[in-house]
Amino acid sequence: MQVDGQAFLADVGFGSGLLSPAPLIDGEGFQQGDWTNRLRRGKDDSWWLETCRDGRWDTSYVVPAEATYPIDIAVANHFTSTYPGSPFVRSAIVVRKDETAVRTLRGRQLSVVHADGREVLSDVDYDELGQLLADLGVALDDREVRALIAASAGSPT
Repeated sequence: MQVDGQAFLADVGFGSGLLSPAPLIDGEGFQQGDWTNRLRRGKDDSWWLETCRDGRWDTSYVVPAEATYPIDIAVANHFTSTYPGSPFVRSAIVVRKDETAVRTLRGRQLSVVHADGREVLSDVDYDELGQLLADLGVALDDREVRALIAASAGSPT
């Protein structure tokens, strides 16, 4: 994305990446809430999003330099949503990052990872699932929550 001649990375669905668009400036750290990030240019012109944890930079993801075409996205989406070995097929996964933490629900296990690296794990009771999903931005009605519970009853957490 370009704004006034400046290129930005806009993360529109990774779940635990950026909170808002970030200028593509090589190596310069920036804050988003409690998170310290930087974008680093690879030798192949890719861009690496990195997050500082415990004084070291961890790679969140890499954006390749080559163009991505709609068919590439369609094939990747089809694979991750239909391949039996995909974690997205085996259980419900919801990831939501805010200014202080990344909350990840996998099946019935909730992980809350804070910017300082602290992680809190908990199991979610079925009667709490609907409210937790709503808190994560996924609003389901009671029928949909019951269907999700039924579908995931035999799934690993």
